[in-house]
Amino acid sequence: MFGLVPHRPADTRITRYTYNARNATAANKHSFRDAWRKAQHCNIPADTI
Repeated sequence: MFGLVPHRPADTRITRYTYNARNATAANKHSFRDAWRKAQHCNIPADTI
């Protein structure tokens, strides 16, 4: 699986929607909150894909 998986996901298909977190909201959204609080994140700057 690629993506950030919440602590107790009800459905592992959620990883499709959690591969990208916005810096402005990552600390507040349920999917990313715990990892953000524990500094378990990686920022990869990119101009294009």
